Amino acid sequence: MKEVSLIICLRCDVFDFYKKRLDFRLNQKNDKIEIIIVNDGSSLIASIEIEEYCKSNNYKYIFLDTKDSQFSLSRARNVGIQHANTEWIGFEDADLVYPSNHYPTLLDILANLHNTPLNFITVPVIYLKENISKNILSAKNIEYYIPKILSALHFEDPKPNLSNNYIESFAPVTSVIFAKKKEILSVGGFDEDFSGWGGEDRDFVFKLLLKNKLIDKPDFFEKTFNQNLNDVSVFEGWRSLYKIIGKYVQNHGLYGYHLYHEKLSWRSDLSKNNIQLAKEKALIYFKSNILPNTFQTNQPVQIILGYNPHLYNNQLIECLENPYFIEENIDLTPQEYIDKINNLNPEIVIIWNPYGTLWRLEVYKALLKVKIKVIVAERGALPNTIYFDENGLCVESTSYSQEKWDRKLTEEENDIVSNYIKNIRFGDTALEKQNSRQGGALTKLKLSTGNKKILFCPLQLSDDTVTTYFSEDSFTYSNYLQQLMSLAEELPKDWVLVYKNHPLSLEKFECKSTICGDNYHINDLLEASTAVSVFNSGVGLIAQAFLKPVFYYGQCFYKIDGVNYKFNDYNNLILLLKNIRPIDSEKVKKFYFYLSQNFYSYAHWESYTKNKNEKSKVTKIKSINYYIIRIPNYIEKKFKNNKFDIKSSILFNEYKFYNYLKTNKQPLKAKPINENNKVLNLILDTEFLRSRRKLRKLVRNPNLFFKESKYNFLRPIAKIIK
Repeated sequence: MKEVSLIICLRCDVFDFYKKRLDFRLNQKNDKIEIIIVNDGSSLIASIEIEEYCKSNNYKYIFLDTKDSQFSLSRARNVGIQHANTEWIGFEDADLVYPSNHYPTLLDILANLHNTPLNFITVPVIYLKENISKNILSAKNIEYYIPKILSALHFEDPKPNLSNNYIESFAPVTSVIFAKKKEILSVGGFDEDFSGWGGEDRDFVFKLLLKNKLIDKPDFFEKTFNQNLNDVSVFEGWRSLYKIIGKYVQNHGLYGYHLYHEKLSWRSDLSKNNIQLAKEKALIYFKSNILPNTFQTNQPVQIILGYNPHLYNNQLIECLENPYFIEENIDLTPQEYIDKINNLNPEIVIIWNPYGTLWRLEVYKALLKVKIKVIVAERGALPNTIYFDENGLCVESTSYSQEKWDRKLTEEENDIVSNYIKNIRFGDTALEKQNSRQGGALTKLKLSTGNKKILFCPLQLSDDTVTTYFSEDSFTYSNYLQQLMSLAEELPKDWVLVYKNHPLSLEKFECKSTICGDNYHINDLLEASTAVSVFNSGVGLIAQAFLKPVFYYGQCFYKIDGVNYKFNDYNNLILLLKNIRPIDSEKVKKFYFYLSQNFYSYAHWESYTKNKNEKSKVTKIKSINYYIIRIPNYIEKKFKNNKFDIKSSILFNEYKFYNYLKTNKQPLKAKPINENNKVLNLILDTEFLRSRRKLRKLVRNPNLFFKESKYNFLRPIAKIIK
């Protein structure tokens, strides 16, 4: 069974040059490798020879009739990606040769990549000088020469040097890249804006590095410093992280060997423009944090609408077989947008809160009308939850109906949900940011309610989805507030109404004969209360964990007989308050088990708030990491999301002096005076003295130079320079 698809792209007038190099693969252990040769516009004679060569060696052959177009490595590789049949894909140059054990070693590295924070690898390449290349070609085998080459690599100049015997140059990272097919598609494959040769590999690597959220990024990550990677000794710019990945592979003893040849004619000065293009694109990707993406065209596609961070997420991508993100485009009519989606024949469409904007709502309705399967996503009503629902949003969904959850729990399931409910009740997590917990008893004391029973009323946002779209004509949110004001005047003397404005509301509800609980944690108010009244607030669900009866006004997705009750008007509620009955705790457990263990997905996120309008604020997500994702009809997945501190790794060794100076801004303790020249050389290698201008400034006027505190550690060195 093939495990890796290897894509090799060719354009040539004469095949013999590449054939001699490809012949080295015939003696390799590559039975688990699917080799795909993409012929991008070679001459007719060469094409016939390439196709025959592929047939005789059982290689997959793809011909592109592009001889009248400029060679495009991106185009050729993208076609190869679509034809690959394995989970892993690699990209190689035809003029690289390897020892016989190369691919088994490579497969071992890839098999264990899930135990690392890396999402791809790059194979270092040793460029060989002309004489040794001729010897290898004559021998038709590289095995004998590898010990000599690896020995020379440690002592010869890794950059072109006439005194080198074997090494023309060494590339610690290259375009010989291996990654999962889904990962490659998720960054759009190779960008075909790059013409000819060059730049496309830099662009591709930057996208893969940016997408990876498990590994620390270097300072100025978005910048492309044009420095030979052999000389990079500071952890700055994306290429310094790229070098670390090459070092990881190098430590496994894996190298490619490039046999010498003259510069190929189709490699033109256009590559300089391509490299500049890659640099500019990196800045754009970094600023937007959105990458292009594509999908496997011959498989069912799962479309995600927009780049909402809850959905544009590495974990969600991993859960779907063939995901594809389409940007929301309000310049298109909903029907034009639907036609664009329909042309892709999607298996499903995932949409974030379809009621979030009027345009999105029209798209949602149009999708349902043409019977495209839609999965709605939104934040759940329990802390750290998000749901993916094939039956609609919140109260319009049938996913909360009793037949979904009302079944006898096993002893183990009962323990699981009991512990979950305890964590909700006694923890401090909440749906929105709260003040610190202080306990129900102390909260009640501070509210000065005495011995009165508390009817707690957590308020909604007046412009929230449920208040705007899911209000019944006679049960609007404004009517609810009027009912509360009337209720406050008529409450029995042994009751008091305590309300809490929604933390994101800029409008503040005020009512006589009531107490405002805005400064208290929602869980403490629930603990202190006797009963709870809500307008379809998620707090009504959390109140069930506290075994408090809930009175809901209007529609409610968590209505359960024996647990919560319809609030028709304030007179009706007063009668209900006079006869409070214990709620059915077994039903609560069953409902909670269904939601927490079968329906809701879970995530940690970083967020901030900003004003949405004059009525409310809105929560914006900075980053989100799922630890459980449950999407209907797809396999449930769990994630560890352990971010790795690269600075603790031996791969960071060559950056440690830089990191020491950056962290401490102090010199290493000086040794005897005869060591000063060594210390000076180390200092001059750092980013603090890269430019000659700064060095001249230091020599001319050290005191002026040292006004910048970060250079104070150089004071002892100034004497040496002077």
